[in-house]
Amino acid sequence: MKAFTLMCLMLVMSAMSLHANAQSAGCAPGDILSTAGGVSTCLPGNGPPPEQSQSLEPPPPRWESRWGAIASDEPHGVLGVSIDQLSQSAAERAAMTDCKQKGGVACKIEIPYQNGCVAFTVSDSGYNAAADSTIEKASQRGMSTCKSAGANNCHTYYTACSRPVQVH
Repeated sequence: MKAFTLMCLMLVMSAMSLHANAQSAGCAPGDILSTAGGVSTCLPGNGPPPEQSQSLEPPPPRWESRWGAIASDEPHGVLGVSIDQLSQSAAERAAMTDCKQKGGVACKIEIPYQNGCVAFTVSDSGYNAAADSTIEKASQRGMSTCKSAGANNCHTYYTACSRPVQVH
């Protein structure tokens, strides 16, 4: 029995020595160094130990912001809009262009918004623009502003969203 135990111990130590020699010879972790006829060769073993294996997780998604804007010419009742622009300045330019193309003369930016929604609320005595995360919230905000000003016939005239876009 002692001879059998001693033989098993020698086999285990020999295997450990092969893996240690393989790593010192430049073999990949888990490979075995085989020496035959004076030539050393790295042979695939069982692969790297579990603690050395790396899990390759995909990179987190990347998002690009999107902008929108509203421009108006109040005396002429013209509303210019833009959505899904790459920058605030691009959104404002597009809204101003839209306002002028619809007959606006004194167009001005009412509100730019980013990665969200906008509501343009009108009443018998004026208007307001509100932005928020959803159309419902932007509309509620606009209606609240309209009603708290004591205006009559408040209603949401225009809504839109410019949501971020996943690019990777």
